[in-house]
Amino acid sequence: MDKDLDKLLTDIEGKTEYDSSRVESLREKQKFARRGDRTGEYGSGDSDSPAPFSGPAERMPVTDDILFFDKGAMSAIREHDSFASDFRKALSDTGISSEVDAILKKYNYTFIRYIENIEKYINAYTVKLNNDTLQKKAKKDFSIFFEGFEDENRIDFIFIVETFLLLREFNSLANKEWFELSKTVGVLNFASDGKLLYQSLYSIAVSAQAFCEKTVKFLHFLASVVGLHRDNFDVLEREISGKTVYREDVMYNYSSLFGKKREEPQQTESYLDLSSRDEMRDDDTHITEESEPYSRQDIPLPETSGKEEIVRSSFPDKSLRHSEVVQPSAVNDVNFTVKGTRTWNTKEPYVVPLDYAKLQVEKQDILQSFFFIEQPNNEDAVQGEIKRGMLRFLRDSSQNIRQDYSNFLAKQISLKTSDVAEFFGFSDDRNLFIYHCGPFTVFRILYNDFLNLKTGYCFKYLSGNRVSRYLPQEFIKENVLMWFENNINVFDLPFDSISPYEDMRKVVSRRYYTEVDNNNNRLNEMIKKLHLDADPKFDRDDFFRSKWSEWFGAVNIQVYNRFVERTIFK
Repeated sequence: MDKDLDKLLTDIEGKTEYDSSRVESLREKQKFARRGDRTGEYGSGDSDSPAPFSGPAERMPVTDDILFFDKGAMSAIREHDSFASDFRKALSDTGISSEVDAILKKYNYTFIRYIENIEKYINAYTVKLNNDTLQKKAKKDFSIFFEGFEDENRIDFIFIVETFLLLREFNSLANKEWFELSKTVGVLNFASDGKLLYQSLYSIAVSAQAFCEKTVKFLHFLASVVGLHRDNFDVLEREISGKTVYREDVMYNYSSLFGKKREEPQQTESYLDLSSRDEMRDDDTHITEESEPYSRQDIPLPETSGKEEIVRSSFPDKSLRHSEVVQPSAVNDVNFTVKGTRTWNTKEPYVVPLDYAKLQVEKQDILQSFFFIEQPNNEDAVQGEIKRGMLRFLRDSSQNIRQDYSNFLAKQISLKTSDVAEFFGFSDDRNLFIYHCGPFTVFRILYNDFLNLKTGYCFKYLSGNRVSRYLPQEFIKENVLMWFENNINVFDLPFDSISPYEDMRKVVSRRYYTEVDNNNNRLNEMIKKLHLDADPKFDRDDFFRSKWSEWFGAVNIQVYNRFVERTIFK
């Protein structure tokens, strides 16, 4: 009906006003839709009505739910990514009956569609909620909120407002998908033995919705920080500058919002109840994950503090010294050489952005860690290893994992780079090929593999008989740099020659287009064989996207994205 109406209005002078009206109507609908996502804690007034209060809103206290976000809004993105990964893993369980399998074949696309929608939002808002992006947006919108010259505290104030708006938007979108998914999985109850799978999938979807409620509490907190009254919680972005209250005597730096920090650096925490340190039974331990890092096939650029440094020890281009390099002697123990001397091979992926502050925290964490997962294993086996490792560490805290974990990383880097060089036919020119892949691509390959296989995770002992499960991103980067220095930079390679690089790029490109053609044919055959297109809701592109990791290879995708300018994965 809307399309027909649009057609009728094509030649009417008021079409611009009509389109504007439709956009405004959509915004209003989104505002009311957000109200449906509420937990009911914040009130339900109309943002356009006079606010029944005088003065700015009182700041909410910092609870544990709010403190969860003290490292930034990206914590929410990672949590949803973890839920999506867990849902896919549970959905791919092979130990199911033929009756349940028949139901899955019929409804699997519907399940995956919701998950892919969530992953699409994750990808989009990973960029939007990145600290650098938010900072730029805050500076751009300064004149909307204030007059005069920029000042750091006012920029910080707008930064919080932008975080509130974007996280509120993401949370609303994700919550809707999880809600629909929690209802849809009910079809599994039609199978007599489908209850177990239903409970598993339903539990993940409901847990994700519970986290959305937790996020709303944090959004309430941000609203109170910028003086946004509860009745204006659903205010539209274009109106928010007139609803917030800036106080000259308040510090709005994000890290200062949370008051007293936890004694331990915030990590992914699990709780280990030790009723006896010398004697543990299976029922003494119950680990529940609170959050988990990225698990996307294409790892986005890590969230940064805006003060990144690139580790270097020789600088053929002197202009790089002051603009890009800072080497604090207290923390820089990476003797990594940038071998290239051209503009194209002295930046990513030939170097890796490294956050020194986070690196030092992770190094301290590893000294307090007693176990890491070397290979895929079932949950019971991992639980047993955690218990035994914990007991050994409590008896002798000097038995940390630092050296073993570094050796593990070096071995994994060697294996993965050899495999990828062989796959693309560069076994004879392996070292030069890996050089042109660059440390950052190798980091993405390694990190992505850990996320997919659930390996590489470390377990750290915390005070109060708690255990933290984490993946040390910066420490992995550092080890990738050291591996390159000891295994690639030692060779006399044509580092600056563009010709071999172009030849390699052409080989990878040909392989990419061949794989695209082959997998498109594979997709067409599957659609024809399973009659997938008989479903009016079937979307060929979405279904193809769900098969990328399996058909192209999650590791190979990183290489395609490195050497091919435009891929379907970008």
